[in-house]
Amino acid sequence: MPRAYALKKKSDPASVARAKAQCKDKKKGPRRAACVAAYLHEEPKAYLRARRKCKGKQGRERSACIVRKYLEHCRKVDESVCLDKTRGSRLNMFHAQKWVYLRPLLQEQRRLVCGTLASRKGHACRPTVRVEGARAKTVDDMLNDPEWLPRWEGANVRKLNRLAAYKDARGSEITMYWGRGRYRDTDRKTVHDFRPFNAMSEKEFRRVLRTHDKQVAKEFEDIQQR
Repeated sequence: MPRAYALKKKSDPASVARAKAQCKDKKKGPRRAACVAAYLHEEPKAYLRARRKCKGKQGRERSACIVRKYLEHCRKVDESVCLDKTRGSRLNMFHAQKWVYLRPLLQEQRRLVCGTLASRKGHACRPTVRVEGARAKTVDDMLNDPEWLPRWEGANVRKLNRLAAYKDARGSEITMYWGRGRYRDTDRKTVHDFRPFNAMSEKEFRRVLRTHDKQVAKEFEDIQQR
C-alpha cells in the first residue's frame, strides 16, 4: 500500500515531495503518514492540533492518538477533503487495525482504543484486526499461534500478559519486539531477551515490576488461560 495518500489534484510528485520535506523529522509510519496527508491537503493546522492533544504519549499509543484525532477532524469538515478512497492509505490501514490497550483486553475483556488514556508514558497496544499489507502481529496471532515463542513455558496468554505488564511498567523507556519476545532500552542499542522474566514465579516478576511502576505491580496477576 502507498505510504501516504492524496487527492488527485495534489498527488503530483512535486506536491508529495514538498509534503514529505515538511515531515522529514517524523518517525516513519502512521505518524509521518498523517503529517504528509495533512500538508498534501493543506490541513497542517489539523495535524498540529492532533499532535498537541496527544502530547506526552509515546510510540504506537501516540501514533494511534494522532491518527484518530486527525481522521476525526477530516470527517467533521468533509471526509472527501482528507480521504481519497480511490487510493490506498496507511492512515486508513492503521485505523482499520483497531489498536487497543493490551492489559484491559487480556484481564477484563475491555476494548479500550489505543491513545485514549490520559497517560504520560507509552502503554502496550496491539492491533485486533488483521489487515492486508500490515505486518504488526495482532492479539489473536499471538494468542492462537502455537509457534509464537514455543520454548517459553506457560500458555500464550500468560506470556502476552507478562510482556504487556512489563511494557506498561517501563513505558517509553523500552521498545518491545512482540514477535520475538525481546525488548530494547530506548536510550541504548542492546536488545534483551524477555525469556528470563517469563520463567520467574509470579511473586518474583511482580517484584521486578515494582522497581519500575508500583501501580502496575499491584494490579498484575498471571493469566493461565483465556
